Amino acid sequence: MHNALCIIVIFCILPSLNSVDIKSQFTDKLIFKVHGDDFNRVSEELSQSYDFLYKIVPGIYVYEQKGLAGHELTKAEIDNLRRKFQVEDVEQVRRMSLQPTAEAICLSALPPSDEVTEFGMGIQQARSKGYTGETVTVGVLDAGACTDNLFLKDRINKKLSWNFIGNSPNVTPDWNPDYVETFPFSDHGTNMCGMVSSSGGCGGGVAQGSRLSVLKVVRVDTTCSQMTCMDEDHYAQGLAFCPEDIHIYASGLIISDSPFTDVSIAIKATIENGILKGRRGKGSIYVYPAGNVGNGLVNNPYTVSINGIGVNGTVPSFATPSATVLTSALAEGSTLESKLMSTTSCRRWRNCTAFCGLSPATAITAAITTFALQNNAALTYRDVFHIIVQASEHEHLGSESSNFKTNAAGKRFHSVFGFGQLNAEKVGSLAFNWTLVDRLVAITQTLSDRHAECKNNKCSIKVHVACTETSACVRFLEQVLVTVTLTTTSMENCRLYIESPGGTRSVLFDRGQSNEGTVNNFELRSVHFWDEPSIGDWTINFEIESQVAETLTLSVSSMTWYGTGKKAPVPNPPEPIKNQKGEFSFGAFAAILYPIIVFCGTACFLYCGIKRGW
Repeated sequence: MHNALCIIVIFCILPSLNSVDIKSQFTDKLIFKVHGDDFNRVSEELSQSYDFLYKIVPGIYVYEQKGLAGHELTKAEIDNLRRKFQVEDVEQVRRMSLQPTAEAICLSALPPSDEVTEFGMGIQQARSKGYTGETVTVGVLDAGACTDNLFLKDRINKKLSWNFIGNSPNVTPDWNPDYVETFPFSDHGTNMCGMVSSSGGCGGGVAQGSRLSVLKVVRVDTTCSQMTCMDEDHYAQGLAFCPEDIHIYASGLIISDSPFTDVSIAIKATIENGILKGRRGKGSIYVYPAGNVGNGLVNNPYTVSINGIGVNGTVPSFATPSATVLTSALAEGSTLESKLMSTTSCRRWRNCTAFCGLSPATAITAAITTFALQNNAALTYRDVFHIIVQASEHEHLGSESSNFKTNAAGKRFHSVFGFGQLNAEKVGSLAFNWTLVDRLVAITQTLSDRHAECKNNKCSIKVHVACTETSACVRFLEQVLVTVTLTTTSMENCRLYIESPGGTRSVLFDRGQSNEGTVNNFELRSVHFWDEPSIGDWTINFEIESQVAETLTLSVSSMTWYGTGKKAPVPNPPEPIKNQKGEFSFGAFAAILYPIIVFCGTACFLYCGIKRGW
């Protein structure tokens, strides 16, 4: 047993994801964003130069230009295509090389077991109350999964599973017996599925009553850098698949390990479409690991960003600070004191394997979220966000408990763990009698690239928010997004943070999180101001730690506040004349109009008579 644990610990220090040469990632596919009414016109023109492949969601279409792969279109070429076809946007599809965010690539086999692991995070208490995720389906976007695994075969819904790479129902992972080093990547989707909903074996899934949708969007191939790669349009297709029947979409994958990497217009549009139409209009739930600063998947107002908690509540080496994080889950053991988690495996000689990292933390969070939807199907995606915040705790996280700060609304938050460790029993219990939150209010200030005043190695911009009788107003914040452009010689010693009118400071990125020289027009998100009012002066600060004067600039093009409050009033249209019963009366209307017509007609007759000498 001690030998097995040594192997696990050694492999837990492996990096979670590696970057590759961007130029090698561009494919021969183009995404066109088209206004719905224009597609018939645009499609005729595009068909003369490109081959139509598919529609992902309304307004997002993928075409192919053979011979384009390996050649990155310049900004000028993209702009030329946009003007030529008169479309909203054009983007070349990238093939992203990545690794799963699982840190435990364990070579020691764990014996198959029918025993259920004792989980922390209130999962045992949730199980005792019958919270199992029944009636809820979780879509796992990954490299596929073994649908015949002993502990998964009854949990996977094959009708809701699809291979977007091969365009087929076969979601079996790619296996290459000549390259043993690819096995952990091929196995990753099966690992994720088991953590969500294994039917009792390999420790047992967190939500054993939930169903699984296997969405194969990643290929495992030795021709890919780092053995794995994914086309962004395939990922978007996975997110767009059956949004009425798949309730939660979860992925332990990070698009890039490079800071400030945005996602494609197809992925953004698909998530927005899922928020509007998913779960029959209540909004799909998207769960992702936070990853590095500027991860485009979580700098998005519609996604749940999570982080991982280490043994005894410590910050593990693979979890980095992020203002996007709502909540955190166990990442190194099934309890705070444990150093081991097990899950299902696709390898022929075993059904179970060890698992740790941000990937299992993501799977656990998605599984716990099923308890909310099981107990209250009327919840919107924002209700789920609120429940997650209320059900997150900091008291049991050891020495890190003292590192939580209190915002101006009394909410406790941590730079890595967000609002704390998610409690599964609380999630399920809160959902039962939950009062739906008011409609979303979002206000945006377009600042026309307002430039900061910089002195003493610090730049600051103030933005004032006021509420008037004629304007929208966010009285209780949920999140804030700010679009910034930053320049300096190196971000290595820089910090960017926002201060609210209530004095709360939220760090968007800190020293050591990036060595970029320029961040251009990038949108960053913070949830740290939850429940604060938006009214007052907000300050965006960009500073560098240096003993000498440095050159740095900050400009802000927009800032958006999301939450509840009041919408801007809409002027009332003039009301039709009504009778005493409140119904429109043509007779009453004619009675008023008749003398006006007679008067005008008489005046006209007299005028004409005088002119003609009558």
